[in-house]
Amino acid sequence: MLTAEMKKAVQSKEEPSGKLDIGTVETVIHLPKILSTFIKKYKNVDLSLFTGVTETLEKEVLHHKLDGAFVTESDFHPDLVSHEVFREELVLISDKHSSSLEELKQEPFLCFSEGCGYRARLEAWDRDQNITPQKVLEFGTLETILQSVAAGLGVTFVPKSAVTHMEQNGLIHCHTLPEKYSKIKTVFIRRADTYLTSTMEKFIETIEKNNQVGPSL
Repeated sequence: MLTAEMKKAVQSKEEPSGKLDIGTVETVIHLPKILSTFIKKYKNVDLSLFTGVTETLEKEVLHHKLDGAFVTESDFHPDLVSHEVFREELVLISDKHSSSLEELKQEPFLCFSEGCGYRARLEAWDRDQNITPQKVLEFGTLETILQSVAAGLGVTFVPKSAVTHMEQNGLIHCHTLPEKYSKIKTVFIRRADTYLTSTMEKFIETIEKNNQVGPSL
């Protein structure tokens, strides 16, 4: 009986096909374009998408529960290899009535659960600024966080590209951060020791082509 790895080896010489389980954080703005390009070209691939925070997705790739994942760059386990997807600028956002960064230090911080790359940057900024948040509120989706900020519930760190439309519509205000906290990369991770099938090879190729033509933020 063929093992999963042997089946993948057999498939490797064929047209991309079979299952591909991919994880992603919620703020990968290039993801729809990457997936659309790949799925339209390779119609025999059954691609499933799962969302989570960086730390959780890293563990699921390590434990073979996912074939790969789009996550925030970090110090990954040595058994993982990463491919750059794009670079982002993080900003601190508040409702439209807020003004200076100094005032915002007293606001509740809204974030995803532990293990989120953006939350880690927010916590690093807190430490360096000697800020002890009066309240930290955890949410499960980016949309809920953004709507809560717009309603004046608190502040958060997000990629600027994810909130451009809200800023243009006057719903929120973006505050520029020092480069130490604002520059961040989204990468695609996979196990280094897993057989590279034609399906995964073409998926990575699609990511790299998007990286070449997409804007560097």
